[in-house]
Amino acid sequence: MPLPFTFDDRLHICRLMDGSFVPSVTQVMSAQGLSFDFQRYVQPDALDRCRVIGKDVHALTDTLDQDGEIPDTWMTEQTAGYVESWRGFKRISGFVPSEWSVRMCEAINGFPLTGELDKYGMIGRYPAIVDIKTGARDDTHGVQTAAYEMLRFRSAKIGRLIRGVAQLFEDGSPGKLIEYPENSPMDGLSYADTFLSALQNVHYRLRRGRLSERDFISE
Repeated sequence: MPLPFTFDDRLHICRLMDGSFVPSVTQVMSAQGLSFDFQRYVQPDALDRCRVIGKDVHALTDTLDQDGEIPDTWMTEQTAGYVESWRGFKRISGFVPSEWSVRMCEAINGFPLTGELDKYGMIGRYPAIVDIKTGARDDTHGVQTAAYEMLRFRSAKIGRLIRGVAQLFEDGSPGKLIEYPENSPMDGLSYADTFLSALQNVHYRLRRGRLSERDFISE
């Protein structure tokens, strides 16, 4: 059974019904140094702009997937190209989304975890998880999508479906599907094992007071 939970969208904090904090996929990866550290390489103003654009593009593609169309007036000069890129991605890949922005909370190997799945649907005859990216490709996306598959199936195993990223482009050219296998092509390390190790380590630190909910609050 899914774990009953509450989610504070403003603070991006998930809690179980007893009030205990549940780390998200992205929070686990950040805490364990698995995410690309944009703050080290991108100016704060530019980073904030990218975050806003990314959030807006996710919301706009959700509306497009749900309603089949979207008013041009809802888009800005910064987001219109990415939305068109998403249209092209679906057309070329054949991806048909059936769920979008789904918040999940499950116990994976006994450790509570939450995450929001961008898109779930079908590519031909095969189920697929697709995460939207408006930035550059990175091997850690394989770790991230592995975690989403775990949440989707309430299991620490992966390999049941297509796991991929839709790399979208600002100029409106069709988005590119980047699929991730079970092991990283860079060094053969398991994406699933990498995430599970990080998840256990984060809970180890939380239980010993070396991390707390405050460390993950983003306002």
